[in-house]
Amino acid sequence: DKAHLLKSYSLQHAKIGIAQDYKKWKYTLRLRCETEQFLIQFPTAQSMIEWNLALCLGRDNALDLARRSMPHYRTVPRSRYNR
Repeated sequence: DKAHLLKSYSLQHAKIGIAQDYKKWKYTLRLRCETEQFLIQFPTAQSMIEWNLALCLGRDNALDLARRSMPHYRTVPRSRYNR
C-alpha cells in the first residue's frame, strides 16, 4: 500500500556485490542504490546467489536499451609474447 511507503529506490546504476569486508554475517550482499547502502543477510549461499542474480537482472533491465552498457568481449586472445 503506497500510503505506508516511506521511500522507493531505483536499481538504475545500482552496485551489487558480495560484502567481503563485512564479517558479522557470513552470507551478505552489499547493495548501493542512489545515495544509500544496504547490507542484506541470507541464510545460505544458494539464496544469496539467487538474490544476486535477480538483483543484477533487475538492474540490467532498469535502464533503456540505448543507455545500457554492453559487455566488452575479447574474441581474439592476446599474444603472450611481445614482438
